[in-house]
Amino acid sequence: MRTSSLDKGLAYKGAIHDFPLPNSGKRSSDLIDTFARFANRDRCPISSLDIHRPFEPLCSTKEELLEAMSGGGRIGIDAPYMPRGCDMRWYDRGEICSIVSRFEKILFVGDSMMRHAVGALHILLREDLGYGGVTQWNFRLDEKETCFCNGQFDTLKCGVQGIFNSDDVAKFDLQSLKCDARRLNIQNHVMTTYPPTSAELANLGDAISNRAEEETRPIAFIYSQGHHNDLDVQATSGWLTSIQRSISERLPRSVKRAQLFVTPGAAGPNMIDQDLLHHGVKALHLFETSMRELGPQKDVDVLGVWNATVQTTLDDGKHSGIRGNLLKIMMILNWLDKASPALDSSSKLDSFLPSNSGANGKVVSAGDDLSARNENVAAEKPSAPAAEMVKKVPKKANNGDARPAIVDPAASGPVTAQRADAIPVAAQEHDRSSSEKIQPAAHKQQGPTTPQSHPDQTARN
Repeated sequence: MRTSSLDKGLAYKGAIHDFPLPNSGKRSSDLIDTFARFANRDRCPISSLDIHRPFEPLCSTKEELLEAMSGGGRIGIDAPYMPRGCDMRWYDRGEICSIVSRFEKILFVGDSMMRHAVGALHILLREDLGYGGVTQWNFRLDEKETCFCNGQFDTLKCGVQGIFNSDDVAKFDLQSLKCDARRLNIQNHVMTTYPPTSAELANLGDAISNRAEEETRPIAFIYSQGHHNDLDVQATSGWLTSIQRSISERLPRSVKRAQLFVTPGAAGPNMIDQDLLHHGVKALHLFETSMRELGPQKDVDVLGVWNATVQTTLDDGKHSGIRGNLLKIMMILNWLDKASPALDSSSKLDSFLPSNSGANGKVVSAGDDLSARNENVAAEKPSAPAAEMVKKVPKKANNGDARPAIVDPAASGPVTAQRADAIPVAAQEHDRSSSEKIQPAAHKQQGPTTPQSHPDQTARN
């Protein structure tokens, strides 16, 4: 019997026969390698079939989806991931463009986990496995190899080159975007510790309040936090309350919003010993369980990713590589799809692709039209705020094995979000132990710098 490409992709991991494959007519992108034509695929040989193994049935509701994705797993190290009970989608380009275009803004707020999610999303939006998640136009010569493929998610060596908003890509590499940049507004706001600083809250408030009068699309907020507060649930609860209060102060009640909290992933064998007490398996498990209980109280959906990362390669013991982050962002896209209002029946997917694209979404020209659109995009869209450097809080004593009652430290008093006169230039934002030091490289910049970019890039001049 002839073996399908999907079976071949699973053979070396151990095929799964108890779950029926989807109908190819209804879920064609789930059954093919959607990365096959991505740029740099030859040197970064990753297949979407190695990341997710599709099956029937699909999850029908948002609640079922979150439960299934949070509770799924793998059969073997780095085997394809399967949600539990019902499946998620693996979207193609047209579907991804449609989903992200339903939102006025998609704001990723938190630590390096969110920066990596934004990088993975741009790999999909730019269809480039090698450099899609980084600002390759701003590279030093050595970073061309260091920050390639899996290196894009090296927090120590390439964090400075992560993409922090879609406007930067539209300004410096518009041709690489496979969706209409005029319908994209993706931002990463670095806010790692509790309490958030007044400057961080003010920057976030400015980003959400700067909107066109005729805009009716909802805004999505995707949060991740924990490691910088040693997985202290009470601190994270206060962190969320502070941010939500700031959002309420700046965003009219009439604006629809969707909120998701993504828990930290599993700990790997390369995690340094001094972090095991506060960031190890037990602490992560208790934190994820507590956050899934806390989320509904704050009108926030919760996606747990411990199961999705526990049997994966984590180079530094904490951060996922390219495969893990592509899975996480596809999970987030599935949630966005369920959380967003349905598209009008008259809408077509092609309307969300670049204006110079063919019917299949393939860019057919890269001439003056893109340059003109570049100017239009830069003029129409607001700048994303710069991230501010925050200090890692001291470690707290272990309070025992049982999970304490959650007391929100931010609920008792107001949070003032006044703009700071000056925001200090950041070195880098990373989840790392206090023993790790960053030595910023001094070198001549290899490309243009934008004020919307992460301030590290400006500091590199």
